[in-house]
Amino acid sequence: GWPGRGPRRRPGTAITNSGLRAALTAMGAAAPANDNCGGAVAVGVGNTAVLSTAAATTSTPAWGCGAGGKDLWYRYTSNCAATITVSTCSTSTNFDTVLQVYGGSCSSLTSLACNDDWPGCATTSRSRVQVAVAAGATLYIRVGGYNGASGSFVLNVANSACP
Repeated sequence: GWPGRGPRRRPGTAITNSGLRAALTAMGAAAPANDNCGGAVAVGVGNTAVLSTAAATTSTPAWGCGAGGKDLWYRYTSNCAATITVSTCSTSTNFDTVLQVYGGSCSSLTSLACNDDWPGCATTSRSRVQVAVAAGATLYIRVGGYNGASGSFVLNVANSACP
């Protein structure tokens, strides 16, 4: 750079968010496939492996509770009419999570439940929701961090009536 004047750039060039995003993507820091609803990853009953929101971005629609951000999407289809419980209460979850569950389709989502800081988790900065579903219903599950926090988490899906 020039002494006292910062780094040297060609006149008319600027550093932009889209330019920075393109540069990071070129370096291999691309957002995960399930960064938006359309890429939701299928999950079943039980615990997932330890997952991470480190490379996630904040998707739409706006969060219905908490100030969620840096979110990832999952989908669960119930084999029977049941109450579905979804949580990030695992001790392997290491950040303040927000959960929102939707019905419908990615092009027409309907919020069914949203939670930030469920008091029944061992650590209150974890989240849990319950939703009644019909047989064959698909739920879209969004896991994010409060105020854009990110980290590792385990997602648990429980079905009250069938596996």
